[in-house]
Amino acid sequence: MNPKISVRPGGDVGMEEAADALVPPFADERNQAAASPDTLESNAASPQPRLKEGHPLISAAIPAVRNRSLYLQSSLQSIFRQTLLPDEVVISMDGKDETSIKVVERFREAHPGVRIVLCVNENPVGEWANRRKAFELTTGEFVAMLDDDDMWHPEFLEKAYGCLAAHPDCGFCFGKYLLIDCGEKELFKMSEDVDVYTGRDQLKRGKYGDFLYDILAHEAVPFPLSCTLFRRSLLEKADFFPPYAPYLPDLALFMELAARSTTGYFLPERLARYRVHHGQASAWRRIHNAESKVDCFYEFYRKYGSTLRPKEARLLRKRYRAAVVEHAISLLHEDRYPEAFASLARLFRLGPGLPSWPRLVVMAALLLGIRNRSLSIFRNPTPRLRYDDE
Repeated sequence: MNPKISVRPGGDVGMEEAADALVPPFADERNQAAASPDTLESNAASPQPRLKEGHPLISAAIPAVRNRSLYLQSSLQSIFRQTLLPDEVVISMDGKDETSIKVVERFREAHPGVRIVLCVNENPVGEWANRRKAFELTTGEFVAMLDDDDMWHPEFLEKAYGCLAAHPDCGFCFGKYLLIDCGEKELFKMSEDVDVYTGRDQLKRGKYGDFLYDILAHEAVPFPLSCTLFRRSLLEKADFFPPYAPYLPDLALFMELAARSTTGYFLPERLARYRVHHGQASAWRRIHNAESKVDCFYEFYRKYGSTLRPKEARLLRKRYRAAVVEHAISLLHEDRYPEAFASLARLFRLGPGLPSWPRLVVMAALLLGIRNRSLSIFRNPTPRLRYDDE
C-alpha cells in the first residue's frame, strides 16, 4: 500500500501509514552539543536564502533515525555553525520520534532564514530508502549529506563550495574525517589507520578523474559521504543511490559516478567528525555489508562490463569473487552453513577464477569448526591506491 502524504504546519512532510587536522571550533561544538535544545543559539546571523532561478543554492540532507535526538541536535548545530550557511536543510526521519521533531522545530525557530524541511516516515522505510529520500527532497544546486550522528567542521561548506565554484568541471568535492566514539572522544590513531586503509593518506590536494580502478583496488571507498559536496545534477543523473547495494550506498554511488567519467576535487583536511558505534561491527552488519558488495559488483558488471577497460574488468571480476567468499565466511562465522554454500554457488557468475588462497584457508578452517585468532594472519592485504599528481 502506498503511504499517504500529509503536510504539517511549517512545511514538514509527514508519512501516515508508512590544514590536515581539526581546528579548535570542534571543541566548542562538543561543549555545546550537550546543551538543552531550549538554549539553541546561532553563531552567525541567519541569512535570507540565496535563490538561483527560484531554488536554494546549497542544501544539507540528513537521513535521521528515531530515538537519537541528542545526536541529531549535535549534527544540526554543526550545520548552523557553518561559516557559509546552507539555504536549505532537509531531514528525513525514519520512524516517528516526537523528541527529535521538537529539536527540529526549535532549530526552525532559531533560523528563520534557512528553509528547514522535515519528512517523517511513520512506518520506517529502511536505511537505503530513507537516505535516498533525504537526497531527493533537496532542491539546491549543491547538496551534501550528513548522517544524524556525524558533524561537520565549521568551514566544510565554505571550502567545498569554493572549490566547486572555482572548478566547474568537478562534480563533487570531498575531504577527510576524524573518527569519534559515542562519547565524542577523538580517535586520532584510528583515523590515521582509516586514511591508510582507504588510500586517503596518499591523496594530494587537487582534482582527479578516472577513479574506478582505484575504487576497485582498495577494500573501502576513499570518498567519505559525510564530508562530500555534490552538484545535485550529478546525483540526479546517477539516480541518487543505486538500489543494488542498500548497506553500502557510498560504494554504489561512487562506482556509478566513476562510470560516468566524473571528476572530483580533494581537500586534504579533516572536515567532519564520524561517529563510531559498536553496532557497526556486528555480525548482522558484516553479513549484509558483504552481501551488498556482492550485489554491487555483479550489477555494475552487468550494466557497464562491456565498456570497461580490460584491467578494470579483470579487477572487478576478482573483487566480485572475493566478495562472494567474504559473504560466505561471514555466514560461516554464524554457523549458517546452507546460506554460505548458497552464496558460494555464485562464485563463477562473472567467469572462472579463484579467490586468494588465504581466504580459502579461513573458509576451510571455519567449515572444519576451527575458530582461532591465529586465522587473522590470513586476512586480505590492504592494497594502496595510486593517484597521479594534478
